[in-house]
Amino acid sequence: MSHATGTARALAHGWGLTSALGIVLLTCLGTLVAPESVPLPQIFGYHELTAPAGAVAGLGLCLATLSAAREPAPQLLATADAWRRAASPARILAVGAVGVASLCLLAGASPHHAIVASAALVGEGLLVASVAGLSVAWSLPTMHMLAALVLGGAGRHGLSWWAWIIGADPSLGSWMASIGLAVLGLAAWTLRLRRPR
Repeated sequence: MSHATGTARALAHGWGLTSALGIVLLTCLGTLVAPESVPLPQIFGYHELTAPAGAVAGLGLCLATLSAAREPAPQLLATADAWRRAASPARILAVGAVGVASLCLLAGASPHHAIVASAALVGEGLLVASVAGLSVAWSLPTMHMLAALVLGGAGRHGLSWWAWIIGADPSLGSWMASIGLAVLGLAAWTLRLRRPR
C-alpha cells in the first residue's frame, strides 16, 4: 500500500470523522433557524449588545474539529512515518474547512465571523489537548465562548477586549489573534503526536 493510500485511509477510518461531520451538519441547521444575531444578556449593560450567529456557531465547529482529532492508537504515532502523523492535522484542517464552508454556504453565515471564532476556539482546544489530552479539550473554548456571551458586555458600552471572538466587525487584531491561536494549537498538537506516551 502506498503512503498516499495509507494516509487517505487514516483520514477517514474510524476516527470520529462521522461524528465531526454530524456536528457540522447540526451546527449549520441550528444557524439556519437561529436569528441573524444573538442578543447578549444585559448585566449592568448600558445598551443592548448582540453577537453574530456565525460567531456563536464557531463553538459547534470547534467541537466538531476537536472530535476529528481523536486517534485510536496515539502511542503508535510516535514511531509512525511522517505520512501517518500528517493524517491528524490534515483531518483537523479538513473538518474545519468543511465546517466553515458549510456554515457560510448552507446557513448564510458571514465567513469573517465563522473563521475568526472557530479558528481561535480550535486553537485554544488544541493547546489544551496538547497538554491535558482530548478528553478535556472542549473546556477552554467552551468557557471562552460562554464568558464572552454572558460577561462580554457587562458594565460597558461595547464588548470587552477578551470577547473579540463574538465581535460584530472583526478587526485586523482579531484576525491575527485567531490565526495565531490556530497555528500555535495545531503546532502544539502535532508535537504531542510525536511524543511517545
